[in-house]
Amino acid sequence: MSAAPYVADNSPITSRITTSPEGGQGEHQNGRIGETENRGKICCSGSPIPRFADSGLVVILDVIGELSALYGAADIAVLGGSFIEHGGQNPLEPAFWGKAIVCGPHMENFPFMDEFYSCRGAVRAEGPRLYNVLKELLDSPEQMRSMGSIAKKLYEKNAGATDRAMELIEDYLVKM
Repeated sequence: MSAAPYVADNSPITSRITTSPEGGQGEHQNGRIGETENRGKICCSGSPIPRFADSGLVVILDVIGELSALYGAADIAVLGGSFIEHGGQNPLEPAFWGKAIVCGPHMENFPFMDEFYSCRGAVRAEGPRLYNVLKELLDSPEQMRSMGSIAKKLYEKNAGATDRAMELIEDYLVKM
């Protein structure tokens, strides 16, 4: 998430970005938080999550269980878990809220992401390109809203997978 401080310096005041842990808790994450705070933007880590409507915050979480609630207040969801090699991070939570989704290179556990990328419901960015992607989205609220709208439609299209799977299992069990 090294792009976060630069985006914080250059983003419109009404922009909010929510990121999640790049590698979990610890010095590495705390270093990133300090880097952002030193650039003059407020950044929080842990609970409680502050109220930040129209505050220009870049929020970096290093706690479990609070992220899905925060997506509703964000403009952009950067899936921090997709920047490390562990298979990615669930993109359906920000898609539910209709948020622009930015992923790193590791979304292997979510094969449906190819559809998100091809339909422009999410974008993949890594390294130096991350800053450019975030800046482009922040500079174009229409593009950011469009990406979020597409993500929401893809979420709705694919919703109900658990119910469909349970129906198949029930049908199978009845036939036994």
